[in-house]
Amino acid sequence: MKKFTKTEVDQLALLLTYSSCKIENNTFTYQETKNLLEHNILPDTYKDTREVYELINFKNVVLYIVENYANLDISIDTIRSIHKIIMENILTNNGVFRNHNVRINNSRTIPYDYSVINYKLEKLNNSFKEEIKNKNKNEIYDEVLKYHCYFEKIHPFSDGNGRVGRALLFLMQLKYDLELNYIDPEFKIEYFDGIDHFLLTGDISKLRTNIKKSKIKVAKNVNTL
Repeated sequence: MKKFTKTEVDQLALLLTYSSCKIENNTFTYQETKNLLEHNILPDTYKDTREVYELINFKNVVLYIVENYANLDISIDTIRSIHKIIMENILTNNGVFRNHNVRINNSRTIPYDYSVINYKLEKLNNSFKEEIKNKNKNEIYDEVLKYHCYFEKIHPFSDGNGRVGRALLFLMQLKYDLELNYIDPEFKIEYFDGIDHFLLTGDISKLRTNIKKSKIKVAKNVNTL
């Protein structure tokens, strides 16, 4: 199990919160995000309340995952719990799957019909657990990335799917003791293209190359909280 000091948890929360929300066009700068998360200080310039909740909620989901990852199953219940935290005070139906069809911004992929969400997620979760059996860490890493792509294809919620998917990616990296990487907003177009490329061709190498550009440099033989 990876173990973290409080300082490292704060660093993780800041990096993952800023990057994941920035990918979704949150306008807070890195320093503004740091001031909010660490000192509860808002910028002098106007910011939409939704953006504030996006940052606070994602920090909370990072803390939730760090504290509980060993006991969190890759399941519909976990997915719903993560969405409930991420969309607190943003959606009134946080944690509930969509009941309508949607399109994905910046993507050539068309999500599944809402009527098959439960079936597709159950199938994905079960298939993933079978695929990682008796595999080495590099192979498991690729299976995690494939899961990430398939999750975005399912797109189970009306909003917040990208942030939930990236939170699940972090959860899996911890749970299966993999290299910790994140998606740098600077490479978000390549990130979206990598997901589309896999869903269209079955080739995960493009997404793997993109994500491995950004390594999280924490958790090096440290004491627990």
